Amino acid sequence: MKFIKHRYWLLVLLSLLPSVVQAGSPPQITLNTPFNGDTVAGLTTVSGYAGDDIGLEAIEIRAGSGPWISIAFTESQTEPGSNSGASPTRVNSWWSYNWSTYAFSGSQSTTLEARVTDAEGQTSETSITLTTDNPKVPVMENASIVVIGDCISAGDNTGTNWPAGLQTLL
Repeated sequence: MKFIKHRYWLLVLLSLLPSVVQAGSPPQITLNTPFNGDTVAGLTTVSGYAGDDIGLEAIEIRAGSGPWISIAFTESQTEPGSNSGASPTRVNSWWSYNWSTYAFSGSQSTTLEARVTDAEGQTSETSITLTTDNPKVPVMENASIVVIGDCISAGDNTGTNWPAGLQTLL
């Protein structure tokens, strides 16, 4: 009878441990900064954490529908290779990237995604929605740029300099 009671409680305890990572589980990734809903401008630090039970291969981010950008691992925890003489396996890593938001002119909403790939080729993604708030870049139709010595001047085909104050010294 004691054996049955202990077996029952063992099964109960095992069922309460869903957070234990099983071998072969997909990797995990978080976006720590910026926060979902933040307004960002200029150069913004994007950071997070990635982990896996087998090993990490790649961390990438992308903004909007842009291309995926590979991110370098910054602080990693490694475990010895499984075979004698094998190189260590990166199992978790903090990561960060200085993201230039200037491609997003004016104030607009965009999605920032982060993706991790593990040594088995499994991927996981997470995303947040941000508002970028950069100065609007004026569009000049029929524009020309003239460089004379150390001066740069921009104008349109009407002969007037546009926008005012654009002429600068190098």
